[in-house]
Amino acid sequence: MRIGKIYTERPKIAVRASVPLTAQANDAMSTSAVREGISEIDVINRALVVYNEVMSRQADGKEIVLRAADGSTEKLVIQ
Repeated sequence: MRIGKIYTERPKIAVRASVPLTAQANDAMSTSAVREGISEIDVINRALVVYNEVMSRQADGKEIVLRAADGSTEKLVIQ
């Protein structure tokens, strides 16, 4: 299942926000942008969509399970 949309052009800005980030969040944003070759704004937009989806699924009683290439699994819980 894909979460969100991959845009060929930047969507129109619906809301402009200024949010102070922790050092850890800033590092994660920068690292993700470089690794994926996208802007930091795109990282934040994608992260919010994924976070909302995960929290919605957890609220419905579902579990998020990560499966490694060797078949081992790990339950992901975001509190």
